[in-house]
Amino acid sequence: MSVLRKLSITQKMMGVIILCLSFTVAVAIVGGSQMSRVGKEIETIAHQDIPLTESISAATVHQLEQAVLLERVLRLADVTTGRDVAALRETEAKWRELGKVIEADLANSESIAAEAIDLAASEDDRAALQNVLSELKAIESEHHEYAEHVEAIFALIDAGRMAEANERVPGIEAEEAQLDKHVTGLLKEIQGFTAAAVATAEVHEKSGLRAMIILSVASVVVGFGLAWSILRFGVARPLAQAVAALNRLKDGDTTVDVQVRSEDEIGQVSRALLVFKQNAIEKNRLEAEREKENQARQQRAERIEERTRAFDSTVSTALDSVGDASLKMQSSAETMSSVAEETNVQSAAVATAAEQASANVQTVATAAEELSNSITEISRQVAQASEISATAVGEASRASDMVNGLDQAAQQIGDVVELITDIAEKTNLLALNATI
Repeated sequence: MSVLRKLSITQKMMGVIILCLSFTVAVAIVGGSQMSRVGKEIETIAHQDIPLTESISAATVHQLEQAVLLERVLRLADVTTGRDVAALRETEAKWRELGKVIEADLANSESIAAEAIDLAASEDDRAALQNVLSELKAIESEHHEYAEHVEAIFALIDAGRMAEANERVPGIEAEEAQLDKHVTGLLKEIQGFTAAAVATAEVHEKSGLRAMIILSVASVVVGFGLAWSILRFGVARPLAQAVAALNRLKDGDTTVDVQVRSEDEIGQVSRALLVFKQNAIEKNRLEAEREKENQARQQRAERIEERTRAFDSTVSTALDSVGDASLKMQSSAETMSSVAEETNVQSAAVATAAEQASANVQTVATAAEELSNSITEISRQVAQASEISATAVGEASRASDMVNGLDQAAQQIGDVVELITDIAEKTNLLALNATI
């Protein structure tokens, strides 16, 4: 299975196809080999056994015809039945022609047997054909002797020596019977050999068909089993696992176990799913961090708002103090104005008293004393007004300093708020980049 994990789906499918084709080719090779063997055996039967059988059968038939012609010659030569010389000569000529045909048949048979020996498929076939060739040569030799003996009888008949010719007829008939028996036995032997060859061809044909059927069934079973195993364990199961993992990732389950077990297209999909899983985990982490940052930013904003409210309260208190000091300074100024007016009045009174001093010194002295007391009181009132004015100026200066400090604090708070806003924008940008 480790080899299958390194192959692509296309290679696996091609492997299944090549496997099926290999089994098909194996069946074709075995079937072709068996059929070729059977074909050669049938060809041997058709081009060697059958022609040899036909040639020997022809020789047998011609031998029988020649025996018939010999009997006819003997009848024509018998003086008791009347002698027809022309018919006798014609019959002898036909017998001699049949003799040549028989010799040609035997020679053809020997040629076929010799060729069959060279093309024999086994040693047993070669030995059997060698025996047939020996038998043919023996038959040819016997037929040659038989022909010589018949020619001697023909010579005696032509010489009118019928008694001697008749004496040799039983021997010729015995040779003829022996020759017929020999030829017939050889013919039966060849026919048996041919029948055995046909039976062997049939056995081989059945064996070839049986082997083709067995191999075909085995090819189908093994091919289907291997194809099913490859498709089941190399394609279907990994694909189902990848689809299940993808569905779980789609539902937000980042605990899914994504296994990369092959290097094919499904393995590439599994690796991509693994990347998606890591990205989903990273996205969740960034979202959690962003949520924490949002909470921290919200908390900072609440603290800033609280401090701003405290600052507003402090500023309001300071402004109230400044207002009170201003009111006090205004009251002091009004008092000073009243004192000044009173001083003017008293100064006018003093002037009137001075005019009257010439009339009454005592009155002058008294007026002077009263004037001195008035001046003293005026001085005291002026000093008190000056003191109140100085106090009001100090309070106003402190209020101004406090307002400047509050303005600087407000400006610094605005800078801090602007800095926090920039940091929040950059944080949002980083979160967006991380999410992408």
